[in-house]
Amino acid sequence: MSRATPQLTVFGAGPWGSSLAAWLAARGYRTALWSRNTSKVEALQAGQPGCLGQGSPPPELTATTDMEFAAAADLLFLAIPPRYVAGLVGRLAPFLRPEQRIVHGAKGLCEDGRSVSQVVLEGCCVLRVGVLAGPVEPADLWRGSACAAVIASPLDSLVQELRSLLGNPQLRLYGSLDLAGVEAGGAMWAPVAMAVGMIGGGGMPAALGPVLLTRALVEGGRLATARGGQAQTLAGLAGIGDWMRALLEDGDPLVAAGRALAERPGNCPDKEGAQRVSTLVKLAEQYGIEMPISRAVLDVIDGRSVADALAGLMSLPSGYEVD
Repeated sequence: MSRATPQLTVFGAGPWGSSLAAWLAARGYRTALWSRNTSKVEALQAGQPGCLGQGSPPPELTATTDMEFAAAADLLFLAIPPRYVAGLVGRLAPFLRPEQRIVHGAKGLCEDGRSVSQVVLEGCCVLRVGVLAGPVEPADLWRGSACAAVIASPLDSLVQELRSLLGNPQLRLYGSLDLAGVEAGGAMWAPVAMAVGMIGGGGMPAALGPVLLTRALVEGGRLATARGGQAQTLAGLAGIGDWMRALLEDGDPLVAAGRALAERPGNCPDKEGAQRVSTLVKLAEQYGIEMPISRAVLDVIDGRSVADALAGLMSLPSGYEVD
């Protein structure tokens, strides 16, 4: 594998990061995949079949644990959970240049309530930041299945650059200038996915699924507006378009966590998901907005039964459907 300076670097060798890096490399981009997992990096460097889930690593892919080498690329993708972003950006900062671009794919906010883009902008010299969001599954991307996503940044030049760079007949990319709104949609994924699992695990009527998504759309819109975004953004791929996956697929870890909580309230198997829901509820209190679905999910995480949580939601005063 070549050690030429990469054009693109993906940080994080989980399912999403590995699939994204392999897909970029297969398209001919010199791509680095950075991970602190030495054994995985060594497997990729050796070209071991199956280390990317299927197939062998493309020749343009360089796996590395070398932070300085990885940081040299013009375009950096962060494919790691929000709670690790501040630490990674702190390590990257000495090697970064203002003209570089950083794009993340995180669904959720950091524990202190900041978005990933805020952490990046506050933690390093890079000025152009964006997010890749939507119902894209790593396996689908790597298999070559048709999918769609949205690229968001307040800088139209970055949106257009990324659409040109990443878009192809397989991946249809839409643009958005509403970074805050798109990140709000990702932040709502945890309570929505858990609630879907709770509905299924609690034996609730299937018709509650569409009710959940439409009311989450209102709830997410309030969050987006409070954070300087636009409520209408949540009606796109970063919001309800992504959340629909929770109804269509039951393999997501957060959906599974919701099912487990329906059986044993107070015993959440996904601690990071629980933290993300807790962060949303705290922000709702801080902003003075109503987020009853997120509150109900947190109540179940804290030990309330799904039936009681649903009864609490159903007893709330009803008003006009749209704020």
